[in-house]
This record gives sequence, C-alpha cells and structure tokens, in this order.
Amino acid sequence: MSTSLRRLIWISAVVVGGCSGQVLPQVPNDGDGPQPELFSIVRCQDPSACSQTNGTGVYFEELGAAGLGADSNEALITHFINNNGLSVSFQARVHDTVGSGNLVYTTGQVTYAVYNGVQYQVTAIGTNGGTYPYVTLKNQNGTITVWGYYFTNLTLYVSLSAPTKAQYALSFGPSWSAANYDQGVGNAGHGTVDYKWDMYWRDLLNPGSAAQPYCKRAPSVDGNGNTVQLDDSVVFQAGIAVDPQTGHVGANASFVTMSCRYGAPATAYWWGYDHASDLWHFAAAIHMKRASYCGDGGFHTVSGTHIDIQDEAYIEGATSLGGIKIADSAVEAMWTPNGARCYSQPRRPDLKDKGVTVFAGSCGGQALQPCPSVVPTIQSAQVNNTNALVDGVVAQP
Repeated sequence: MSTSLRRLIWISAVVVGGCSGQVLPQVPNDGDGPQPELFSIVRCQDPSACSQTNGTGVYFEELGAAGLGADSNEALITHFINNNGLSVSFQARVHDTVGSGNLVYTTGQVTYAVYNGVQYQVTAIGTNGGTYPYVTLKNQNGTITVWGYYFTNLTLYVSLSAPTKAQYALSFGPSWSAANYDQGVGNAGHGTVDYKWDMYWRDLLNPGSAAQPYCKRAPSVDGNGNTVQLDDSVVFQAGIAVDPQTGHVGANASFVTMSCRYGAPATAYWWGYDHASDLWHFAAAIHMKRASYCGDGGFHTVSGTHIDIQDEAYIEGATSLGGIKIADSAVEAMWTPNGARCYSQPRRPDLKDKGVTVFAGSCGGQALQPCPSVVPTIQSAQVNNTNALVDGVVAQP
C-alpha cells in the first residue's frame, strides 16, 4: 500500500457524555442533516451525563492528558479569545472540585506576559493563517509582535477565578530547531506544517512548584521494557473552536484553539485538511480520526491504528479516479462534519480485546446504511461540486 495513502492516527479510548448550551457558528453541513450544538459555557444540567475526563482523542492522544493543575486534567484550555485588540481571555474546561465534582466551562484571563525580562500587556494571540503562532504585546514603550521562533523567551501569566481561583505561568521550549515542526502529508499543492512547542505550566499559588508539561502522550513502552509517558507539544490554530467531547468544530475569527500535537485538530491539519480554507474536510477529518461515527463522545478505535484516506479534492489518497486504491470491500465509513453518513465495517477487529466499545451500527436509534462504491461517490462529489471523505481499513502493523 502506498505510504501516501496510509496515515497513522492517534485516537482516544474514553467515552464521555455531552452537555448542551450556547451554540457557535457551525460548518456548512452539505445537506448531511442538522448541525449539533458545539458546546456549553455552563455547567452540565445532568450530572450523570457529565464526564470526569477532559478528552476523547480530541485535544490529546488516547490515554494521554492535557491541562493545568495538580491533576493533569484539572483545567483544559480549549481556545484563546481575542477581545478587539484590548486583551486576551481563554475558555477552559475545569473540574469543579469544590462544587458538583463535574467538568464545567469557565473563562480565564491572560493577565500579562514577560518577554526578555520585560513585562507587557497581552493584546492578541494569533497565527500566520496556518499553525505558526504569534503574541502581540504592549507596554508604555509601544507594541511588539513575538513570533513562535522567539517563544522560548516568552512567559504568559494566566488566571482563573471560577470555580476556584488559580494562577499559572506558561513557558515554552525547546529552542528553535527541526523539532518545532512536522511537515504535513497531504498531496502536492496541499502542504501543511504543524508548528509545535512544548509548553509548561507552573502553579503560582503554590510557591516553589516546578514547571510541569501541559501535554502528555499515551503511556508507551521504551526500548528497555519500561512504561513511560512522553511529553507532547501544543499547536495553535486560529479561527476555530473545537468541542473537547464531541470534536465538533465552530468558526469564530476571535478564537485561537490550542491542542496537543497528537490530538485531532493538529492531526487533521497535518493530513492536509486546512481549517482556514477548507473547514468541511477539516471538521469531517476530526470525526474520521476518532472513528466517531455518530459525531458525539463515542469513538471506536485505538492509538496507533492505520487507515487509508481518500477525498474528492485529492488532498489525500490518489490524485485521479483511476488511481483510487481503497476497494469497496475495504471501506470503513464515509465522513461529514457531523460524523459518518454511512458505515460498512469496524476499523479493526480487535477493539473489544483492547477495551474499546464496538460500534453497534446506529446513531440515535437509526441504523447507518452500508457505504456505496468509492469511485462513483468521489466522482459524483466532483461533478456536483460537493464533498466526500472516505477511509478504508488496512492490515495493522
């Protein structure tokens, strides 16, 4: 199988419940049904539907973690919010340890920054349109823009007032090198780059506390047979917010999402699906990455699984109809920004053995139909100027 068609994906193995509430602008659904809500900025109304985890393979890798605080899932930053060039806040999903014990959404503040030893107000966080970030700083001497290359000299100070008070210092590394970016794997003309930085947090309300990594990958076994959990990096993507439970995407020019490199937003971009210019494929690819057929907190895959990918725009897979390699018998599902529009078979046969729920074949009590043939589906999307995204199962290494 051509390596250009086979993509390694990293998926979560935790099922969570959803919460409903405020709705952000959604991706056009191309006629694939109503758009689900993005996510709430309020406490879950039904505690039994709330989760004690902050991820389902969306913001970080399967069995990994991301967050600020003594518990590595204490406070997950979902996105920064630019406030008209005056200040920057952020949304976080936080454990309400003094109240219900559930996860709640809250808004924090980027209170100030220190760059090269000088204190500044933070007035904007953004990217170059892709994933290369910048921070705009201001003090009595003027305004400067600090690009990612110089982030090792930058510390951001952030605070939360609810559900409990918290203050953290966020620092970045390593010094600029090839380790700071992953070249994307999309076809020619669809090149993307995941620029990434290790980010560390330090608890300012706990004097003497050491800096801790914000993102952690899933536990793995090193060459000596020891179980280790490596650090992961953060990736910035402007103009979107992503639901940390369901993976649904909302567009907002004021938002800058920050996720871990092996989470879904950074992986979808690495595949070549650019959130800035092609939100449909990007949003659909997030569900595909997680095998989230219903586009909810459920998913049906494990970390390290390979798949083949094909779309009508030839971003991934073959670049002609005649070159398409995914056989009809190998199709897993066809994807939309709402989840799968059809389903033919599980991604791998050993999900139950790995502790992952096997998909029952229906969403909301309605069975998903088997998928049609690949080539006519791709061709129809091209002729009708619509979208198509297909993945195929492959033998796992």
